This record gives sequence, C-alpha cells and structure tokens, in this order.
Amino acid sequence: MKIEIWSDIMCPWCYIGKARLDRAIERLGGGGHDAGGRGAGGRDDIEVVWRSFELRPDQPRTPGATLGEMMREKLGLQPGETVELFEKIRVLGEAEGLDIRLTGVRPVNSFDAQRLVHLAAESGLLVEAG
Repeated sequence: MKIEIWSDIMCPWCYIGKARLDRAIERLGGGGHDAGGRGAGGRDDIEVVWRSFELRPDQPRTPGATLGEMMREKLGLQPGETVELFEKIRVLGEAEGLDIRLTGVRPVNSFDAQRLVHLAAESGLLVEAG
C-alpha cells in the first residue's frame, strides 16, 4: 500500500496526523517507517511518501504577529476562541505523545524548513529530521 501525504511541517494538525499514522502503522506490526518511507519491522508492504505543501507561502521569513493575532485578523476569531482552539490542539497532541504549545508562537515561512526535510530525505536521515 502506498500512502502519499501532503503536509506542512509547521502545521500542528499535520504533526498530529503524522503521529497517528506512525501509531497505526506500528499497530499493524510496522513499528513506524524508515527513512525511505517503507514500513519497518516486517511491513514493507506499506510505503509512505511525504510531500511538501506550504499552507502559507506568503508568510514572511521573519517572525511577526503571534499565531493567535493572525487567526483573529485573518479568520475573525475572538481571543477566547483562539485560546480554546490552542487548548484543543494541545490536548489532541498530548494524546499522541506530543507537546504542542501554540500560545505566543510567531509563525514564519516554512519553505526553508521543508528544504531541510528534503535534504534529510536525500541523505537518508528523514526519520531523524521528521
């Protein structure tokens, strides 16, 4: 089975999804996937192909407004709504063994970070970088 995933590494939902996929493959007896994207531990029938996707290609490379401020401006969310959303993401991440804290985060463009992931993949170091 080939699983193709388009993901922005700056996206907390993508991070949670990756953890859930890793866990699902492990439950199938795969123990995750190696740097080549194939299921490890006897699950060579699962191939995971990671694709880069920039959610915000227009995002500046230098930090500006906080994520909460951006969400209030772009999406019209109220301060309480961003607090609730960040807490929901924190709890969902925690359930996957992740420590996701978005309060005070100042997003930047993810292009260079995604370039680093591609370099790691080409060097056989994708699992360590991901």
